[in-house]
Amino acid sequence: MRASRTHTVAYGAALTALLICAAAHAESSGGPLPAFGPGEQSTYRLKYLGISAGTATVTVGDVSPDAAPTAEPIWPIVMLAKSDSLLGLFPVRDRIITFWDAHHARIISTELFADEGHHRHRQKVEMDHARGTARVTKQKEGEASVQSNVQIQPGTQDMAAATFALRGKRLEVGQSYTIPVFTGSKSFPLRASVETVQKIKTALGEREVFRLRIQTAFSGKFESKRDMFAYLTTDGRHLPVRIEASFLLGTIVAELTDYKQGRVLASLTPHPG
Repeated sequence: MRASRTHTVAYGAALTALLICAAAHAESSGGPLPAFGPGEQSTYRLKYLGISAGTATVTVGDVSPDAAPTAEPIWPIVMLAKSDSLLGLFPVRDRIITFWDAHHARIISTELFADEGHHRHRQKVEMDHARGTARVTKQKEGEASVQSNVQIQPGTQDMAAATFALRGKRLEVGQSYTIPVFTGSKSFPLRASVETVQKIKTALGEREVFRLRIQTAFSGKFESKRDMFAYLTTDGRHLPVRIEASFLLGTIVAELTDYKQGRVLASLTPHPG
C-alpha cells in the first residue's frame, strides 16, 4: 500500500509532543544536584489515534573526550525515532541532537536529521545567548542550504531544552511557568501549569505524578484542539511517563516503556544565571 502523507505528518506530530516532555531529566526538586547525567536512556511508545505508530529513544551522551579540562560540560541529548510499518506510513527515521550546556542549563545548538519516506532534510539552530540571536540553517536533500539569523528572547530554548529548564524548577501544584521557545521557524511562549498530583499505571508500574497542562502556539496541522498534558513523576527525577496531545490531525500519546538511569555528577550545579 502506498503510504499516506497525512500519516507521516501525524508521526511528526507524535515527535513534537514527545519533545515537549521526553528528554533528559533536570535538577531535582529536593536539592541542588541534577537528577540526570550521561548514560541515561528513556524509551517511549508513540500512539496515533490509539494505534501504535512508532518508538523514540532519548539518550544523554557524555562530555566529548576532546574537550579541555576547564571547559564547561556540554552533553549531547540524542533522540532517535522510527515508525512502525502500520497505517500505511512512510518509513520514518528521525534523529534530533540537542547540545546542552549543563552548567548554564541552556541549549547551545540543536540539529534535526529527518528521513521520512522520500523526503530528507536537515535543520541546525545555533544559539548566541550573549547577542540574543539564533542562526538557522535549513537544507533539503539535493538543494543548497539556506541560512537566516533571528532575534530571540533571553532564556530562549528549543522544545527539548524547554523540558530541561522546566524540570530545573521546584514543581508544586498551583504553580505556572513560562519559557520562551524557538523551533527554528517560530517563536512562542510555552506555558506549563502544575494542576494536581495523582497516580497512574505505567509500563514500569504505578507511579505518583504531577499532571501538567501545557500550552503552545503551533499552527497548521499541528494546531492544538486542546491543551497538552504531561505526567511527570513526583520524585527528584521528574521522569516523564506519559504525554497527551490532540492536534487537528488526531490524538497523539507517548508512553514511557523503559528507563535506565545515568550517572549523576555531584560536582555539577546549575549556573544561577
